[in-house]
Amino acid sequence: MDAAGHSLQKELKKFRVLYDLAIAMTAERTLEENLQLVVDKSRELLDTDTAYIALRDEAKGDVYMHSLSGIRTEAFKRMRLPFGKGIGGLVAKTRRGIIVEDYLGEKGIAHVVDTTVADEGVNSGIAVPVQIGQINLGVLYAFNRKRTSFSQADLETLHLIGNLAAVEISRKRAEDSVRQSRMELESERRYRELVEGSRDGYAMTDVHGKIVESNTSFRTMLGYTEEELRNLTYRDITPEKWHSLESGIVRTQLLGRGYTDVFEKEYIRKDGTIFPAESRVYLAKDDKGRDIGAWALIRDTTERKRAEQDLRDSEGKFRDLFDNVSDFIYFHDLKGNFIETNLAFRKAYGAEKESSTSLHIRDMMPEENRPLYEKYIERLLKNGQDEGFMKLLTREGREILIEYKNTLVRDPGGRVVGVRGSARDVTDRIRAEKEKKRLEAQILSAQRIEAIGTLAGGIAHNFNNLLMGIQGNATLARMEVTPNGPVGRKLENIEKLVKSGAKLTGQLLGYARGGRYEVKPVSLNDLAKEVSNTFAQARKDITVQLDLCESLRGIEADQGQMEQAILNLLVNAADAMPSGGKVIIRTRNVTHEAMDGRPYKPNPGEYVLLEVQDFGIGMDRITMERIFQPFFTTKGMGKGTGLGLASVYGIVKGHGGYIDVASREWKGSTFQIYLPGSKKTMAKDREIPDGMIRGSGTILLIDDEEMILEVGKGMLEALGYRVLASGGGREAVQIYGRNHSAIDLVVLDLVMPDMGGRETYQKLRSINPEVRVLLSSGFSLDSLAKEMLEHGCDGFIQKPFFIQELSQEVAKILSARRPSEFSQEDKQQK
Repeated sequence: MDAAGHSLQKELKKFRVLYDLAIAMTAERTLEENLQLVVDKSRELLDTDTAYIALRDEAKGDVYMHSLSGIRTEAFKRMRLPFGKGIGGLVAKTRRGIIVEDYLGEKGIAHVVDTTVADEGVNSGIAVPVQIGQINLGVLYAFNRKRTSFSQADLETLHLIGNLAAVEISRKRAEDSVRQSRMELESERRYRELVEGSRDGYAMTDVHGKIVESNTSFRTMLGYTEEELRNLTYRDITPEKWHSLESGIVRTQLLGRGYTDVFEKEYIRKDGTIFPAESRVYLAKDDKGRDIGAWALIRDTTERKRAEQDLRDSEGKFRDLFDNVSDFIYFHDLKGNFIETNLAFRKAYGAEKESSTSLHIRDMMPEENRPLYEKYIERLLKNGQDEGFMKLLTREGREILIEYKNTLVRDPGGRVVGVRGSARDVTDRIRAEKEKKRLEAQILSAQRIEAIGTLAGGIAHNFNNLLMGIQGNATLARMEVTPNGPVGRKLENIEKLVKSGAKLTGQLLGYARGGRYEVKPVSLNDLAKEVSNTFAQARKDITVQLDLCESLRGIEADQGQMEQAILNLLVNAADAMPSGGKVIIRTRNVTHEAMDGRPYKPNPGEYVLLEVQDFGIGMDRITMERIFQPFFTTKGMGKGTGLGLASVYGIVKGHGGYIDVASREWKGSTFQIYLPGSKKTMAKDREIPDGMIRGSGTILLIDDEEMILEVGKGMLEALGYRVLASGGGREAVQIYGRNHSAIDLVVLDLVMPDMGGRETYQKLRSINPEVRVLLSSGFSLDSLAKEMLEHGCDGFIQKPFFIQELSQEVAKILSARRPSEFSQEDKQQK
């Protein structure tokens, strides 16, 4: 085909593409679809690498890429450039198309996006204006990436396509304008209906603030008619205190951006009352954009304010209840993050001033219990709720026990959103319950001990009465035989055995005295000897070695308690030597200087040291720090009370003393007790006088034991006295009533069934206030005997007594003068 044929074929193709393009634009397509077709056909017709349309943005004053074909870089697609710059700027200003063979080399172009163009690689091309008459709408481009020469025919072809694009843009915009006008008219109609039917108020003012328009709701709020409102300004219906604030809002917001934020104010009704409202104001403009006034939407907030206040009051009450209730109240998610907690919970944990959201359950749990959290969540998900006990660690490291009851919380769709619950700190309650059980056990133990003590006392009393019968008969028998004969010696042995038995019953009576505290001067050496002897009889596998100071100072102490302390130390030493061994008891005179370097500061002065040393298994440091704590034991469950050494500590402290321990594992332990020394005269053991004192007179012997009456009567008669015997208190009172002038002394048993010693004594004194009475009992000198001595009884003798003791006591009482005898002597001297 020759050149003319090629030229004709090219022209036919151009007309066919232009025709197809024109037909396509008449179809129901969007502007975007049609402009994309323009750039695609331009590229096809001119056989270029790219084609694109840039449209002018009147509002922003720049040009942006709208429809593109063959463009590869995102930066080029998003490119915006100032109107009048670059190739497009030159085309728009001259309203003529141009051919560019080297874009970057063109010196007549104001280059502003060279980097973006270079990255895309465009080099040679054509640009034509998209315009209607004198109005520029944009620019149509067709560019190659390699250097190319374009003809004037190519330029004219692109002009034709550009004109088609301009017509399409103009047509679509006209259609949009008509549609917009129709929509605005419809919108205006609907707007009027909406405004008039709205429950919110509507009002419009002119530039001077005069009300020119309002809806029914606004007029109802204020109580004005439409005509009345037209004669008012917005200031006339606004309290004066709001004028300055509202002027500031108009100046800074309305005039600055054309509308205000919603703000609160008040309005004045026609009747003068004031009500709260919310308002939002918009600037009103005419069709040329000039300000003609303002219009506002107003909502009466009277009911809402009242509801808000009620809600605040309710929330305040709930918050007060929430934070002041002593129980813990909380809400946490399934991961253990707390969302809400009350003040009691945060206080207990030690996070009173922290936000609830900073807390997590796992952080509160002791480390060894943290794996239990997952099981807790599993129970909640399975059962919907969970309750029980949980240990928590406070910020200070204190462990508390809580009792909780928690429930899953679900949203309306059934999805689990968290856990709501309440709990309370039961640490003190559980501790109190344990303490109560411990005290109940102690009380029960004390009651058992008291019962055993009472039983022991009763046994000792009866045993003393038996010993009294044996002793009395032996004494009377010795008086009838040769003293150094075989029978006399046997009777003497009986008396010695009775003396030993009396010592045993004395120990029983000491035990029966229970917790009664009786401080008196005692010898620690004597106590150590007595307790070690008793202990040695019970534990034959333990040897007790005594290393006692001969010149040891006395101490003031309760004998029973000190005996208990020594015994507990010996038992502890024996427990440390399960296979037997040796225990050493030492006593020394020391001063407070012997306790230098101790963790305590002793009071200055003289002390007595009691030291108990064993050679057993010893203790480690941790055990030594706890041995004096109540209920601490190393013997295992059920094998020890943990009270032995604790009671020693309490006894020593109760006597103003100090206690120390030194120990090495497998080497043994040494306990040292320091007690304040005393210079008071120590109480002596009961001594049997050697000689008998005989006498004369009449003695009334009262005892419910027939054997005691028989033996006592025989001993008194052997001493030279005439004896009247009575087996009970009632009989004795009758006998004394008939013979009181002849009776010189009454020997009165304290414990009798029909009438006790106290009542008998009172009745005897009612007969003769100066009656002489010697109390006799198988019990030791207890509180009852002391009370009766204080009220006039003349002496006390404990069974079993020897005839020598009896003779001494009787003689001493009978030799003492009565008050009436002093009075007679005074009269004789006068």
